[in-house]
Amino acid sequence: MDAVMVRSALLVLGLVILGAVESFRPYRTPPQPRLSRWVENLFLTSVNVTLVATLVGNPLMRESLSMASGPMRSLPPFLHGLLAILILDLGHYFWHMATHRVPVLWKLHRVHHCDLDMDVSTYLRFHPFELALGLLVKAGLVIISGITFMQLLVFEVIFNLSSQFHHSSLALPEAVEKALLTVIIPPCMHRVHHSVIIRERNSNYGTILSVWDRLFGTFRIRPDVPSIRMGVGALMKVHGPLELLKLPFRPPVL
Repeated sequence: MDAVMVRSALLVLGLVILGAVESFRPYRTPPQPRLSRWVENLFLTSVNVTLVATLVGNPLMRESLSMASGPMRSLPPFLHGLLAILILDLGHYFWHMATHRVPVLWKLHRVHHCDLDMDVSTYLRFHPFELALGLLVKAGLVIISGITFMQLLVFEVIFNLSSQFHHSSLALPEAVEKALLTVIIPPCMHRVHHSVIIRERNSNYGTILSVWDRLFGTFRIRPDVPSIRMGVGALMKVHGPLELLKLPFRPPVL
């Protein structure tokens, strides 16, 4: 089994395991039937995998990896890989912030945020146009960091498993989440980011490390996480799969 298949298998395994565990012990009673949300989110990821990843992502990553070079390549492989992962994680922090603060990007990103609850399937919920633009940003970071193919695969596994984890509906002990907060992003931190309250939504942009939000003043936490109302302004209703594809072209709402 080659490295790409191992990466894919790990991500599917993470989705299955977290989905199974959170179904037995969610942190709160979901406000929307779980099946309808999973249908929407799996529909989007099927479009993204078959079209965006195949037509844009794969050729773009091959080209950007062929262009990746620079002084960091002279570092020991482990140190280079660690620095490259930090650069990509920091770059995604700023990209995520941009999807909230740039109006045209928010029109795309609100597809992710109009989910009325949050579980591991929300990790899959992105509009194809947003994903395609994100791949362009990622290609630039690949070139800047000089990351190698294997290092990029390691980053993608860490990045995606981190996203699966903090989107999950796992009911973790408060002490565990507080301990995790010192380094990574547990679900309690990202649930605040999915709040319908705009000042809370415009916080907690990190994916792997919590340090970026602390460093740039966007860290926010609250004790009453189960009471957080999730969603986007006037979009507080169930959306069909096809409606999610058309959502960016509807009039903007908060």
